[in-house]
Amino acid sequence: MGAPWFQIRHFEDSDGLVALSANFALYGDMSDRMMSLAAGLGHRQEIYSIDESFIDLTRNKILG
Repeated sequence: MGAPWFQIRHFEDSDGLVALSANFALYGDMSDRMMSLAAGLGHRQEIYSIDESFIDLTRNKILG
């Protein structure tokens, strides 16, 4: 995870590694959509990074 390509390039031939380029605009858009949906789960949300957030569920009632 996070290794530079020159260090793992040999896996391309030996293990069938496939390298794909990232689509950061799409990833950012999908992150925004997911964060909006997640915000509805609790009364407070803290967005930690583009793909992580914390939702405060302490005020939610337990169903059942």
